[in-house]
Amino acid sequence: MAKKWSEEDMEFLRSNFLYMSNGELAKHFAVTRKSIETKLRRMGLKRGDRLPRNRVETGKNLSAAQEARLRKLAIGLLESGLKSYSRGENKEAKWQLAKVIREYPDIVDIVSVAKEYMQKLEAN
Repeated sequence: MAKKWSEEDMEFLRSNFLYMSNGELAKHFAVTRKSIETKLRRMGLKRGDRLPRNRVETGKNLSAAQEARLRKLAIGLLESGLKSYSRGENKEAKWQLAKVIREYPDIVDIVSVAKEYMQKLEAN
């Protein structure tokens, strides 16, 4: 049986489709991933190459779930940069650390670690 989408459901999709995967949305609404894909397409909602990374880009405060998801992405990128740094791949490390600083300015603790290692790289 097809789900009847309420206005509240559609607003939730509009607000969260950039921050949650189709699987996460499907779980939230207790429907299939295909159902989510179809609904997003019919609503004209498309994911671009990248997500809004901070409050400045979105123009609003993010939910705790959205903040957690972005934090996870930032940590993954920081870890990649630190691995490159430890292997002596300075150019790659600089690129990854600069991306953390540029795209996740609201995640202050992660950005401060990235800046610290950028200073070490620039000192070499």
